[in-house]
Amino acid sequence: MNNTKTRTIPVRMVVYAILTVVLLYGGYHLFLNYQHGIFEKQVRDYLISQRGYKETDIASITAINSVGGDYGISVVVEFNDEPGTKYHYLRNNGLVDQLNEITVEKRKHVEAPQTPD
Repeated sequence: MNNTKTRTIPVRMVVYAILTVVLLYGGYHLFLNYQHGIFEKQVRDYLISQRGYKETDIASITAINSVGGDYGISVVVEFNDEPGTKYHYLRNNGLVDQLNEITVEKRKHVEAPQTPD
């Protein structure tokens, strides 16, 4: 006879582990969605109050996951007078700034980099 004991993981521990992973994953995505909304609003406010655009000048503002910026999120802006041309904005330490992209085409809404006050 073989007297070796085999230990099995209780079902309750497996369920708790799975629930923990699901809650962490879901919480992370809820946090990112919340941050996307905040960043979109901040970029819209920046364009209107600091750059002088009107709400009607802006065709779309969409936050996306990216590398860099606060929480790894950038915001893509498309203007009505340049359909199909996308401008990317980041927020670094609370300061909204347009990414300087290298392009051969002439673009209307290119900004000079900001410096913190």
